[in-house]
Amino acid sequence: MKALQITIAVVLATFVAASAQAGVTINFAGIEYTNDDATISRYVSSIYGSRVYVDDAEVRDNQDGDSPYWPGHGYNNNYLRVAVASGDMEMHFMDKPIVSASGEGYVFDPKPGADFNVYGYDSTFGSLEYPSQSALVNHIEVWIGQEGNPFYWSIDFDRPVSLLVISDSGAEDVCIDSLYVSAVPVPGAALLGTLGAGIVGWLRRRKTL
Repeated sequence: MKALQITIAVVLATFVAASAQAGVTINFAGIEYTNDDATISRYVSSIYGSRVYVDDAEVRDNQDGDSPYWPGHGYNNNYLRVAVASGDMEMHFMDKPIVSASGEGYVFDPKPGADFNVYGYDSTFGSLEYPSQSALVNHIEVWIGQEGNPFYWSIDFDRPVSLLVISDSGAEDVCIDSLYVSAVPVPGAALLGTLGAGIVGWLRRRKTL
């Protein structure tokens, strides 16, 4: 009985440790149309579980008759669009940096040769609007052929990233949804998970002896 209690406790600890490293998917169905940075930041922060400042973005209602409409994306399935005037959307992960990001992408009325860019910068990035290039960790580019082709994008980082930038780079109305981000693992979480699995295995072997 005691061995069973220890096993349950270790499994729970292992689960908590693994959960601390799990990624988070941020959708925008739960927020109405707005171009207010503070409102969007609060919404994203509440899902991520840590402060995130979102700059130069707007939530759009994906409804028939509204423009721009993301075809095939589902009625009233809201998404996050880069503010057209700025061309770049910034996400500052203020307390909990990330190690990867991915999501759905779409571009309305792309210009010939236009592309979709994602940049990740470490904590030394400096200005949101003009981040230091020495802080760039990784960058991906997705070439856009024509409107009507949703695409999936994914980027990994070999060191923690505090600033994620989505850029239209000459395209029109770049937008994203189902943003999945993985935070930097909590210190000791991986070790705790390994120890937990090892102890469970030891208890099972001991029981068979």
